[in-house]
Amino acid sequence: GKTVDKLILDKKSTDEFHKVLRDVDKSNKPFGPSEWKFKNKEGIERTVYSTIFSIPSSDGKKEFICMDIDITQRKKAEEEIRYLKEFNQEIVEKLPIGVVRLDKEGKISYENPKMGQIVGTEKGGKSKALGMKITQMPNVIESGVVKPLEDLLAGTPFDYLVIPFISLYGKKTVLSVNGVPLFDPQGNPDGAILLIEDITESKKIEQKIIQANKELSALNAISSITNQSLNLDLILNETLDKVLEVTDCQAGGIYILNQADKMLELKSCKGLSSEAAKEVDKLKLGEGFSGRIASTGAPITVEDISQDPRLTRMVMKREGLHSYLGVPLKSKGKILGTLFVITQQDRRYNSDEIQLLASIGNQIGMAVENAYLFREAEQWIVQLEAIRNITNRLNKLNDVKTVAYAVMDEIKKVIEFDNCRVF
Repeated sequence: GKTVDKLILDKKSTDEFHKVLRDVDKSNKPFGPSEWKFKNKEGIERTVYSTIFSIPSSDGKKEFICMDIDITQRKKAEEEIRYLKEFNQEIVEKLPIGVVRLDKEGKISYENPKMGQIVGTEKGGKSKALGMKITQMPNVIESGVVKPLEDLLAGTPFDYLVIPFISLYGKKTVLSVNGVPLFDPQGNPDGAILLIEDITESKKIEQKIIQANKELSALNAISSITNQSLNLDLILNETLDKVLEVTDCQAGGIYILNQADKMLELKSCKGLSSEAAKEVDKLKLGEGFSGRIASTGAPITVEDISQDPRLTRMVMKREGLHSYLGVPLKSKGKILGTLFVITQQDRRYNSDEIQLLASIGNQIGMAVENAYLFREAEQWIVQLEAIRNITNRLNKLNDVKTVAYAVMDEIKKVIEFDNCRVF
């Protein structure tokens, strides 16, 4: 319940922080990562890399998430190294971050034990990287950071460079790298120090927040679509666009169950050719993936539909589609149709993605139910209006034939017919 100026930031930093919030609010884009200084509850100054996202809340107002990575130890280590007149190996051995020293040609002349843990070492603790030129390491080339490293050796520092890395054990990691240039007594570039941290878990959390923000935005947009319109075609088409966007799928569709003949009718589809859309229309309950979903009410995931015997319409295979996820459209426990997404490459859908699509399916189901209720209400209004008009006209007529024609005239407005007889 406290404001940031009363918690951790001084007035100047608070004003800057509020400006960032306004920019994020206006652009709908995340801010950062950027370095901030603040004081903790004991009044001790700390340094973090901060990333800020906006998310929609239930009442329609925006809320903001600020995710911080504490880099205080690394900043202290950087300052210690920056002001050392000569490289002090005893200090560096005890640092909690990876340290690499480069000579003026860019060759790795030293790495501390922590760096050995990050990149992996051979048996006996000997590093394969010693003596290797930093710009010739495969992972460095692939990550596209050769230019900053060359600039570093020329005397230009850099901060918080994020690179993907594969250790000697084959473990995929994400590293943050700070570069500190070293100079000889005459002020000429004389190598550099790299300060390296494994931020794999932090990046995973960050990606989860970004994905959650994306999903919340999609759910908010879908809720807005379904609540602001009773035009079922509009609801289905716009909702499907959002579903494909948030799931990053190339194709998808929405079936609505015709209650009269119990057939699933394809009411909206994206990413399918007109031939495919026509061929996968009209599914019986229990037929294909969507037919089974409508029968059981349970989601279905398939990694490769071309190898699945439940596929009944072979056009989906000819379209080059692979991984399928489908969920029911439900309202008040009643199944009203199905929603599916499908990709052109192999993909395994996780439980979060299934749950997200199921939630969207429930929203669409309620929208379908509301559209049906509205349509029934409109029909009742028209029928009641016809009865009222007949009553008003009959009260003014006394000729039997005229009465009969009046009745037929009003009924025609409610029920289409080719022939009507009054006996």
